[in-house]
Amino acid sequence: MRSTFGPLAGFFLLALAGCSGSGNAPATARALECPAGSTFDGRQCIRNLVVTNVACPTGSTWDGAQCVGKLAAACGEGLHLEGSRGCVANDSPPEPPSVPGPTKPDVIPPPTSALGPFDRGAAAMALGIAAQKASSCAKPGSPSRSTHVQITYAPSGEVSSAKVDGPPYAGTPEGGCIATKFRTAKVPPFSGAPVTVGKSLSVP
Repeated sequence: MRSTFGPLAGFFLLALAGCSGSGNAPATARALECPAGSTFDGRQCIRNLVVTNVACPTGSTWDGAQCVGKLAAACGEGLHLEGSRGCVANDSPPEPPSVPGPTKPDVIPPPTSALGPFDRGAAAMALGIAAQKASSCAKPGSPSRSTHVQITYAPSGEVSSAKVDGPPYAGTPEGGCIATKFRTAKVPPFSGAPVTVGKSLSVP
């Protein structure tokens, strides 16, 4: 017996196949359904990131893609454009030359009129100390011998010359040692011409 629903059953089968096929539409077709300002990443709609405010270094601005330096004319006084750094300070001016401080005045000796005469008391004390030092100039074990030293003082109080002028040490190494000790016998400065004095002593 032939079925009376043959043509009608085929129509319904075609309709069902069309409905099931519409559920498997390509994923790329869904990207067209994302709201404005978003895109489809293969799974969902995501909002596009738009950078509108970027803190650029001093002397540069945001051009929509990157920070770029301003023109040199836009730099303020004392600044200049330096590559990607933008406006930077000009080189510091050279340091001013140093000003020397006040110098100490040269030591000026007092005028001659303010100096007193040759101080013989100070000279006697200084020569006595020098005679004690001269006792070390004799050879060990040598007997004590007397001699005489002549000393000349300059107005500055320094000993300008000292020499042994009596025996037995005149012209000997011991005599040179004795003269050296007496060259340390300084006195205060005095007015007038150089002064020569003598000193007798026993060595040792």
